[in-house]
Amino acid sequence: MFWVGAAGVPLMFPVAAMYFWSEARDPTASKVIRGYIFKGAALFVIYTVVLIAWFTTFQVFKNGALSGFSVLDENKTTSVLSTLAN
Repeated sequence: MFWVGAAGVPLMFPVAAMYFWSEARDPTASKVIRGYIFKGAALFVIYTVVLIAWFTTFQVFKNGALSGFSVLDENKTTSVLSTLAN
């Protein structure tokens, strides 16, 4: 459950940025708050780019060069890890 939550944390970055956007745009606002908001928005953009790249890579090469990363072999009977151990 921890890893599901850790994967979901980057999705909170845009929520925080939208919620505090008026605060971030205010020139008299705290520089600390503004920094956190802009860093969160930047991290969300980076997270989104990495997620799209990962998804695209495995969709483009799902039957080609990356098909060896499958958890199960072609017969779906043994795992790749047990095959590598032998």
